[in-house]
Amino acid sequence: MEIRPLKARFGDSILVLWGRPKRALLIDGGVGKTYGESIQPAFAALREQGVQALEALVVTHLDRDHIGGVADVIRRRHQHQLGIRDVWFNGARHLPVGAPRPRSIAQAEALGAMLHEQGLAWNAAFSGGAIRTPSHGPLPRVELPGGLAVTVLSPNLPQLKRLAALWPQALAETSDAQPLPRARGASPKRPPASIPIDLVSLAKARFAEDSSVANGSSLALLLEHKGRAALMAGDAYPSVLAAAWRRLCRERGGAVGLDLLKLSHHGSSTNTSPQLLGLLKPKKLLITTDGSGYGHPHAETLAWALLQIPDVELIFNYSNEYSLPWETIRKGRCGPKVRLGAESGLSLRL
Repeated sequence: MEIRPLKARFGDSILVLWGRPKRALLIDGGVGKTYGESIQPAFAALREQGVQALEALVVTHLDRDHIGGVADVIRRRHQHQLGIRDVWFNGARHLPVGAPRPRSIAQAEALGAMLHEQGLAWNAAFSGGAIRTPSHGPLPRVELPGGLAVTVLSPNLPQLKRLAALWPQALAETSDAQPLPRARGASPKRPPASIPIDLVSLAKARFAEDSSVANGSSLALLLEHKGRAALMAGDAYPSVLAAAWRRLCRERGGAVGLDLLKLSHHGSSTNTSPQLLGLLKPKKLLITTDGSGYGHPHAETLAWALLQIPDVELIFNYSNEYSLPWETIRKGRCGPKVRLGAESGLSLRL
């Protein structure tokens, strides 16, 4: 399994490849400019590798730094020449209670209309229904061609109910016409980590969970292929992820090994708790952001990770003022491994 986090500024857009012949899925489309800057050239490289279609186009949730480039992925199919076999996205029709339909041009509404108009498969792997964890029974698991198993860990029913009740408000918060929504208690943008980095002091920060309705509705998917596992956490809540992970371990009769965790919400301190890190214990942490917007990743998040999992590898898809300070805490053979994305991009083989 290969993970290619594309450069999407402060957003997410991640290609996953596996199998022979090679197959691919795309998780999120980043901000509006991500298609032209990163997705289009990445698709050209896929075609050269013989990939003819995305097995799935995943839209984790309606925040504009995840959904922004998705419309172009669909609209420009005749240009990039990659088919789309299924689109995974919880739109208004998948919400558990009725919600008012505002006269909005927000991207979530536009995407839903586009999927309907173009007749694309929409949540077909889930029988057309909502992608969520059920209240009882096994967690949803889909096996894609080529042997990639996908298990859904978020959202749950309460989070989709919250989204349904606040759908118009959530659309307004994530519209291109609006500024980035602020997390509770967060400043608009954090500065980079100060050097020298004091992990112990940073780790004393009090954890307070995210309250964004849109983030709570985020898909989080565990990807497994040939004994390797990667958790693509979207912007999901840590409490929801922790509950689902414990449930998964009970289903499988023991601990589940995790090779890579894509940190939720770009490393925000409200979306990854010390308890979740201690529960998951991933070998690698992937941080996908250039630091613009809010100044992600938050230093306390990485401090919690490094103290909970001393041998974890930090992987950034950008090399800049928000990632470079973390190289300074490695001295000789001691300290965490740190990997920075090159200008040409980043490819992780698990």
